[in-house]
Amino acid sequence: MPIQVSNEPDAFRDFERSGWNAVSEGYEAVFGPLTAQSVDVTLDAAGVIGGCDVLDVCTGHGVLALAATERGARVSAVDFSEAMVAAARRNVPSMDCRKADAQYLPYPNNTFDAVVCGYGIGEARGHGRHGHSRMCRTSPTCRER
Repeated sequence: MPIQVSNEPDAFRDFERSGWNAVSEGYEAVFGPLTAQSVDVTLDAAGVIGGCDVLDVCTGHGVLALAATERGARVSAVDFSEAMVAAARRNVPSMDCRKADAQYLPYPNNTFDAVVCGYGIGEARGHGRHGHSRMCRTSPTCRER
C-alpha cells in the first residue's frame, strides 16, 4: 500500500509541530510508560554502551536519551517541538538537546556511534535509515569500537 505524501509538506510539518507542542505534557504522562517498554531492546539493537556517542532523533520527552546516559553514553538529542525539547532537557539535563527537524539534522557525517529513534520514525520520512546513518562512524555499533 503506497504511503500518502502531503502536497504541502511545510504546512503539514507546522501542523504536527503545533500538535506536539499542545499535547507534550499529556503525552509524557500517558504514553511515557508505554514508550519505556521498548527502551532496552532499542538501545541493545543499536549497541549502545558506556562511552558511545549517541544521537536520539525525535527524542520526545527523552526516554531513550535518559536510558542511554544511564548506560554511560554521551547523548545528543533533537526534536522539532519546543515543548518536547523543554521536557527532554528537564528529564535529561546532561545531554545536548536541540530543536531540529528529523529531516534536516544539524550534525556532520561521522559524528555518532549510534543513532536511535523511538516512536518518531515517521517524522524522518525521506531520510530513514540511510539518511541518518551518514552521521554514524565507520563502526556500525558501539560494541565494535
